[in-house]
This record gives sequence, structure tokens and C-alpha cells, in this order.
Amino acid sequence: MSTTECARWHGAMAMDALGTLPALERAGLLAHLDGCPACREEVRELASTASFLSFVEPAIVDQAASVSPAL
Repeated sequence: MSTTECARWHGAMAMDALGTLPALERAGLLAHLDGCPACREEVRELASTASFLSFVEPAIVDQAASVSPAL
């Protein structure tokens, strides 16, 4: 697959790992993954990371640094 084609699916891969990807988009993602071993590996890594999010207690996590409005 081309880097451009793979980059198109990065957001969808993250959403899929979190279980928030709409079904119609998921069909397209699965078609891409069928022919792209690199993205399949990335999806495996994202799914593994996402599975650990259930162990995080938001109340004890420091707030993220604020971002300048100029950015």
C-alpha cells in the first residue's frame, strides 16, 4: 500500500480500536487492512493499547498541559 493510502486510514484505525468507528467506515478499513500488513500490525498495537485504557482512573490522572490558543 502507498503511504498516502495508509495515512488516510490512521484516524479510522484509532477509532476502531476504541470501538467508535461507524460500521460503514469500518467496512472500508477492513478492506484496506486485508491488503496491508503494516496497517494490520498498527491496528493490533492500537487495540492492545486501547484495552489498557479501562484500567486508568481519570480522577488520579493529571490534567494535560494547556495548549496556547495561538497554536
